[in-house]
Amino acid sequence: MSFESVLPIAQAFGFEDPVVFLALLIVFSLVLLLAIFVPIIWYIIGIAKYVYPNARANAMSGKLLSKTQYSEMLSTRDASEVLSILERTEYEPYIVKTERIDIGLKKALLDTYKRILSMAPDDVEKPLSLYLKEFWFVSNLKEILRAKHAGKEPTYVPWDETDRILQDYASSSDTDELLSKLQDSEFSSVIAKALPEYKRTKNVGYIENALDRWVLETTVGYARLPVFRQYLEKLIDVYNIMTLLRLKKIGAQTDIVRGMLIPIGRLYKKLYAIADAENPDAVVLSLEDTEYGEILTSVRQEAEKTHSLRPYERALNKEVLRFIKSIALGNMLNAGPLLSYIHSKTVEVANIRAIIHMKAGGFSEKEIEEVINI
Repeated sequence: MSFESVLPIAQAFGFEDPVVFLALLIVFSLVLLLAIFVPIIWYIIGIAKYVYPNARANAMSGKLLSKTQYSEMLSTRDASEVLSILERTEYEPYIVKTERIDIGLKKALLDTYKRILSMAPDDVEKPLSLYLKEFWFVSNLKEILRAKHAGKEPTYVPWDETDRILQDYASSSDTDELLSKLQDSEFSSVIAKALPEYKRTKNVGYIENALDRWVLETTVGYARLPVFRQYLEKLIDVYNIMTLLRLKKIGAQTDIVRGMLIPIGRLYKKLYAIADAENPDAVVLSLEDTEYGEILTSVRQEAEKTHSLRPYERALNKEVLRFIKSIALGNMLNAGPLLSYIHSKTVEVANIRAIIHMKAGGFSEKEIEEVINI
């Protein structure tokens, strides 16, 4: 294109010099291209960092116990046969050289957490590390609490061996001393709310529930990643539903119930409004128009027949497992697969521990199936 042919166009735009016009045209074109392609490039860079860790997480998910392996463990005669099955899995190095199977299994889970964190992108590693460390600390604290309540020696596996706080809690002479220490700790506010019911019933479940609340309330505050926050809010919804059901089962007053709910999550306002429900059944009926309605009503008859909340808890736990797996499938280019594997592995270890303990206790296959989450 000659200057002569450009001159009329430049003059039409108010330019006498076609060179200036062409220079500005080139600059404008470059800016336009940058505006179009830079976001695309940044998007590609943003998702590329998830490709490798998600591929690893998916490969690790393929090694989770299958339904066939669960069936084999459930049909065994005793705990030793369960261990024989586990020796043919990736748990083998954690159980063959330990006298405390619980400790071996917890070490296997802790190694999994650390492995995932080591390969997670920075924007995932930081919040996930905070959550897992808080969750791990509280899970150990609950182990110590149960042991003290039962008059047994506690077994726990700290995140690292320099954890002096857990050592101090484990050195408590009994439950009362441990609770006294917790009242002077960062857990004081949630422990204070649970103490009245604990003192009335001597059921440490109220304290455990309070500690779970602390983890969720603490970690959701720094869950900036949308997929991570969705996951935590799902856990909070389930926590709040079960808290409401448990408190209504014992006839707790409305103001007490509302004070025990975590004021976060998609279902909080609804649960707050129905906190004056007469009993658990009334709670379930009031939730029929929510995403949990069908889940709860599907086991309502079983709950009424057994006079237990366990069917609701089992159904809700399965819903969380379904939800986190769906997150993984729908979010292959963010933290979905990492969260899904962590949750699934945590559930798996809990299932294995339950099967071993219940087999040792002489429980039937059906009774064990009602406890585990697969």
